[in-house]
Amino acid sequence: MKILDSQALADLQSGRYVTRNLVWFDVPEGAHGFWDDVYDLTVSGKVYSGKAGRFNVSDFSSAGGLVIAGLKVNFSSVDSGALAVVQNETWRRQPVTVSKAYLSKTTGAVIAIEQWWSGLIDVVDWDEQPGGSGDLIISAETLSRELNRSGTRTRSDADQRQLDPDDGFFKHVAQSVETNIYWGRKGPE
Repeated sequence: MKILDSQALADLQSGRYVTRNLVWFDVPEGAHGFWDDVYDLTVSGKVYSGKAGRFNVSDFSSAGGLVIAGLKVNFSSVDSGALAVVQNETWRRQPVTVSKAYLSKTTGAVIAIEQWWSGLIDVVDWDEQPGGSGDLIISAETLSRELNRSGTRTRSDADQRQLDPDDGFFKHVAQSVETNIYWGRKGPE
């Protein structure tokens, strides 16, 4: 439970707050954080660069089952130097986190920050424009893509003993057997 001071609580209850998006990209060459305001913001040791009006985060659809939900982060009017940096970094399958910051309209202080999406970067595209600038489009997807991948692990005593030689759980578990049941017709002779 988050404890808020009386001013922050009053601002939330009266609707005197604004929201801002925070995006954190964690790539091997170094992490990058951005938020849609004019100054740099430090939260839990992470520095988010102020990029007011320079990027937007698309809505994402929540879905059930094994549907892969994704979102896009669009950076507009990125200069050629920044595009060159992006092209030289390892982006594919790297973590991205999107959070929502609640700021007080009366004091400007951060009331709360809530993470609302996390996933992995899928594709980084850029649309170069005349004059050297361009738009940067980062597509990301949730970790639900990993749910329908098959692995090499099996539920067997030998496989379990590779993890822990003293764990004999599967030795005492009956193996499932395939039994053919023929309904309404004669089975094989």
